[in-house]
Amino acid sequence: MMGTALLQLGHAEAAVDHLQRAAQKMKNQPGVHGNLGQACIHAGHYEQARAAFRKASRLDPGNVYYQIG
Repeated sequence: MMGTALLQLGHAEAAVDHLQRAAQKMKNQPGVHGNLGQACIHAGHYEQARAAFRKASRLDPGNVYYQIG
């Protein structure tokens, strides 16, 4: 939750750090990977964002948000 809160507050780099740790612990949670992708976009880490959105999309293929991400 801390990573998502930091992202909403505009602290993308800090959010990426928290969300990366969350993604490692919760490997099968598409929302975590989607939030990581969003944080990476805001931080300018585009390749990492693409990988996070691909993972989220594989976990939840019916969610268009992850496919567009």
